[in-house]
Amino acid sequence: MGVVTGGRAPRGGVSRWAVAGVVATVAWVAVARVPAALEGWATYVHPALSHALAAVTDRVALPLTPVLAFAGVAVWIALARARPATWGRRATRGLGIALLVVAAFQGVWGLHGARPPVEVRLDLPADPSSDADVAALADALLATLRRDAPVGPFDGPAAEAAVRREVARFAPDVRLPARAKRVPHAVFGPLGVGGVISPWTLEVHVDGGLPAWARAATAAHEWAHAAGFESEAGAELVGALAGVRADHPDARYAAALRAWTLLPPAVRSAALEGVAAPDAPWRARMRADLRALAEATAGPSPLRRAAWTVYAGYLQVRGQGDGVAGYARGVTLLDAARRAGLW
Repeated sequence: MGVVTGGRAPRGGVSRWAVAGVVATVAWVAVARVPAALEGWATYVHPALSHALAAVTDRVALPLTPVLAFAGVAVWIALARARPATWGRRATRGLGIALLVVAAFQGVWGLHGARPPVEVRLDLPADPSSDADVAALADALLATLRRDAPVGPFDGPAAEAAVRREVARFAPDVRLPARAKRVPHAVFGPLGVGGVISPWTLEVHVDGGLPAWARAATAAHEWAHAAGFESEAGAELVGALAGVRADHPDARYAAALRAWTLLPPAVRSAALEGVAAPDAPWRARMRADLRALAEATAGPSPLRRAAWTVYAGYLQVRGQGDGVAGYARGVTLLDAARRAGLW
């Protein structure tokens, strides 16, 4: 008597997902290595994608990337159940999907990392800032803080709208997200993350637990990423420039205060020593806002150190040799932009 078995036999061979993933990987690597193709992508493809994505993400209050991730896992599980496969086919299927995720990262936004650095794109002076230049930058930031310090509540919505308009001037063909989506502090706070851009949807996210002025300054940085400035130094520079050039005083104040926090402590101390009236209202406001930021970002240091160590490694893999020091370098570039007459 024969034995009757049910169900499909597991499929073997190489998954078509793997083939698609390899093709997509070869495509983005080829574009990254050909300057004309890379600039064509930046001029036409990325702006077109930004318009298409913003038309969707601006209509959805929640961040879409986690939703897409959960949907992808659900599809993966359904596919695995509907199409039994051998170990080899499952492995190549997983590899292919991973390659497609990376290719989407690159094709939507990540290829900006292969473009010339921000100082070349903005035609900034090639020489590094001297100590005197950085001291002059500190004085310029203090002048902005003194002039634009709010006397009442910080107008977050108006400041964010102002910096978004100004960032858009650096990439007029790109459609930036209409707003920065707030993420619960319980998600970003433990990691010490103030904001992030999704490279798949170009959504801008900020930590909802930050003070209003810090949310505006962080949003400027993230909008600069969305505009096509991939490096942390480039996004810090463009975000700060957008802030100090904005048409709203609260936006200028927020940008100057964020840049101030990234200056070397010795430079800050020396600049403050030369300013009279330490009890002036603008200095009291500055101290209060910095204290609010410190309270909002206080948390377990081991977890934050681990997260930022991992992120520094990621930046170096992406070709940003400065790692997380790129944020401070962006402020140094702000001095170069000042000397170039950009603000």
